[in-house]
Amino acid sequence: MLAVAGITGIVVLLATTIGRPQCAPSDFPVPSSSTLNGFRVFERAGGISCDTTWESAQDVSSATTFYEERLNGGAWRITATDTERGTISFRRISGREITGQLLLLGHGEKSTITAHFATSTKSFSP
Repeated sequence: MLAVAGITGIVVLLATTIGRPQCAPSDFPVPSSSTLNGFRVFERAGGISCDTTWESAQDVSSATTFYEERLNGGAWRITATDTERGTISFRRISGREITGQLLLLGHGEKSTITAHFATSTKSFSP
């Protein structure tokens, strides 16, 4: 199910399906045990930003290790890590310029992964 609503120049998209949202870059790593919880896309004069949330069957330590490994190679690089807050900042180093931050929260043997993406263009495609 997908709902779209325009609010004063801001486009809000909510999803309740399993899969990769339209706003997450196609090459952005997501643990295979994750289920899409929802996403919102914000359109602004200088580009777009997106908040995406996945629920993962991995505990927060495993999810953190996954991103530390996957965001330090290929098109992505980690720019900062704050273990106390559970955040990892990153950027794309090839293709379309994208910056972002992950927030990883644990709850028992599972975790919630929230990613914020921002770009100065109107698309997150590579």
